[in-house]
Amino acid sequence: MIVLLPGLLPNPELETSVLSISLNTAAMVWMIPFGLSSAVSTRVSNELGAGRPETACLACVLSGTARGCGWQKIGAYVNLGAYYLVGIPLAILMAFVFHTGGKGLWLGIICALIVQVLLLLIVTIRTNWEKQANKATARVSDSTVHVDIVS
Repeated sequence: MIVLLPGLLPNPELETSVLSISLNTAAMVWMIPFGLSSAVSTRVSNELGAGRPETACLACVLSGTARGCGWQKIGAYVNLGAYYLVGIPLAILMAFVFHTGGKGLWLGIICALIVQVLLLLIVTIRTNWEKQANKATARVSDSTVHVDIVS
């Protein structure tokens, strides 16, 4: 959606180009925390499955924590809310009402990122790690297939 909005600004070629460059640069820079987040997700889920909630708590990186705890639905709601309820409306407001152009669109994306981080931080801080470790252990034991070996 944000990529289409620069076409409505006074200098659409320039605004679209600048926003495209900015978004591609942000995507490239984002790969570092994305890789770290994926590693943390694996670490958190392994530590919870092993019944070590203290270690899982120490391994926290926000979205990796949500995935590692099996909270993909919460992460999806946070992302949708941050971008579609906060980021896009703010981007439209700043770019078209306050006439900041492409800067306003970019500020809307930045605001969405800030909201996303704050919401994931709240979720992470409020996590009961002992309860998550118990749930992970229960999931592992429920999915274990017991096989009797007959000699």
